[in-house]
Amino acid sequence: MRNLSPIRLALIGVLVLAGAVLVVSLALVFVGSKPATEVELTATRNSGPSETPGVPTLATLQSPQSTEPLPATAARSQSSAEIRVYIAGAVRRPDVYSLVEGDRLVDAVAAAGGPAEGADLEAVNLALRIRDEGYYYIPSKPEPVSQSAPPSNSPSNSQFGPSEDTTEPRRESSPTQPAPPLAADSLTGELPGAQKEASTTMDAPAAPVNLNTADQAELETLPGIGPARAAAIIGYRDRHGPFTAIEELTAVSGIGQGILDNVRNLVTVGR
Repeated sequence: MRNLSPIRLALIGVLVLAGAVLVVSLALVFVGSKPATEVELTATRNSGPSETPGVPTLATLQSPQSTEPLPATAARSQSSAEIRVYIAGAVRRPDVYSLVEGDRLVDAVAAAGGPAEGADLEAVNLALRIRDEGYYYIPSKPEPVSQSAPPSNSPSNSQFGPSEDTTEPRRESSPTQPAPPLAADSLTGELPGAQKEASTTMDAPAAPVNLNTADQAELETLPGIGPARAAAIIGYRDRHGPFTAIEELTAVSGIGQGILDNVRNLVTVGR
């Protein structure tokens, strides 16, 4: 230090002072930014799951405050293909609507103006991914049955419409005692146990029904096939050509394994 000139000592002092100022500044910046980071992390932890803007939910569908069309899903890919579906039943405006591939049943209900009064949204799967040329039926809540009223043979509503035709009176099993009503599953149309066998025996057509040539009335003679499903079978046949196997029935909207088992021995695909 004795050999250093006053000028060098002054330069060293300036450098030391500048270093001290830099260290203090960095410390202040770090300390000042820490509370904001903690607040941001705390807010992130406390925030619950948020809804995607524009996506209709069960709560918005059931809201009676507006009769305007509900918004369909906003976050759609620009490259998604357009599809057309028929939404019917307990909605404000049953009709054919254009949606995009990947949309759900809740989007179709929203496009139809939302559910109508008395719609039973808990009876359908609103998260179901819809497909092109699909037919989707929103049921209504069943009305309470009076204690004095006779048993009803009308089937429950389902996502794909009535499970069987109720316009024709059910045949009686004996001249004196009418046959009891058969309770079909509302979604599959399958009858439990002995009732399935009894229904097949009573309602079976005299000859096998040809799926490739039968008209609406002939198809409705099959157990579990009502006007909606008969129309769906004819529509599928017109779009995809003749049936090549009986098992192909399950590709028709609204027909599941239960109905296929009921009609397997009553239909044919012969030309």
